[in-house]
Amino acid sequence: MAKEKTDQIIVYAHPMCADLRPVQDILRAAGAPFRYVNIHKSEEGMKVVSRINKGNLSVPTLVFPDKTTLTEPTRPALLAKLAKYGYEITDRSAFTSSIKNLFRSRTLWIMLAILVYALLRVLGVI
Repeated sequence: MAKEKTDQIIVYAHPMCADLRPVQDILRAAGAPFRYVNIHKSEEGMKVVSRINKGNLSVPTLVFPDKTTLTEPTRPALLAKLAKYGYEITDRSAFTSSIKNLFRSRTLWIMLAILVYALLRVLGVI
């Protein structure tokens, strides 16, 4: 196994993890260096997550440079932890990042299409 950079936060998760993108957005907005490990493609990553979470594959699981961890962190918990490392973000930068990602989300566009369809049905257009 390759030696990991010790100054990076390691984010263990998988692509279907709903909390992955918000966590990555906060880390990016804070300018914190991090590396994403997909536990569905990394057996070692899966073992790390299982060990940290007492046999559970709870994600996202973050490992910080001092080897402390956060599992499924809330926004305030993650911001507090980042502040200990000197990384801070304003609510505005996090909000901007969240809005950008919302408009990139397929879910938003599907919901919007359903809403438009329902409105057109109610109005008798279709």
